[in-house]
Amino acid sequence: MRGAVTSGKGWMFFVFNAGKDGRGGSYRTSPILSLDSMEERDLVVGLLRVWVRLSRVYGGRLADVAYLDR
Repeated sequence: MRGAVTSGKGWMFFVFNAGKDGRGGSYRTSPILSLDSMEERDLVVGLLRVWVRLSRVYGGRLADVAYLDR
């Protein structure tokens, strides 16, 4: 499963892999990316674009984006 958490200005992406027996698993997270940085903004937009494209290609369903309280 892939996802993102955002405050609107900061973004953190994650990938979760469930354990083979359905219990537990592992995850990896990105550093928090800031939309104040043009380089990091481009990275956020690029990741979202790729995830949307892959979701359409493989018939996946995008999860809702969870917004943190500001």
